[in-house]
Amino acid sequence: MWVISAGYRIGLFDVESALAEHPALLEAAIVASPDPVRGKMIKACMSPTPSYQPSEQLAAEMQGQVKTVIAPSIAP
Repeated sequence: MWVISAGYRIGLFDVESALAEHPALLEAAIVASPDPVRGKMIKACMSPTPSYQPSEQLAAEMQGQVKTVIAPSIAP
C-alpha cells in the first residue's frame, strides 16, 4: 500500500523493510493516520528485541534508519 505524506509517495512495506534492517526490531506494524498538515502520517508500532530497551533514543535511531534507507527512493 502506498501513502501520500507531505506530497511524497511512501510505501508502508518499504518503511517496515527499512525498520527490519535494524538489529533492535523484533516486530512492527506500520499504519497511516490522518494528519491535517501532511495529509497522512506514517506511524510504526514496534517491539524491540530482548537486548534493547524502548527509549526516546531508540525511537530517534529507528526514525533515522528509515530516513536513511527510503529517503533516496521516495518521489513527490
